[in-house]
Amino acid sequence: MTPQERAELKALNDKGVNEHVLRQNRNTPERLQSALRRIGTDAFGTCVRCSSQIPLGRLRRVPEALVCVSCGEKPRGG
Repeated sequence: MTPQERAELKALNDKGVNEHVLRQNRNTPERLQSALRRIGTDAFGTCVRCSSQIPLGRLRRVPEALVCVSCGEKPRGG
């Protein structure tokens, strides 16, 4: 692989990563609003996949979390 080809592959990868981050950031306000609506209900802090409690540490780090760590590591539908 030539240096030019490596540079092009890196640029494509960087673009893909940047687009992914932008998509995630665009959804953050909606996810936070949803979390605020769930606070004070039984739904907040409960995994939507397995119904177990989401650990407090995870909620502190990701307050909009809908799934526990275990379910978050599994592929969807798995």
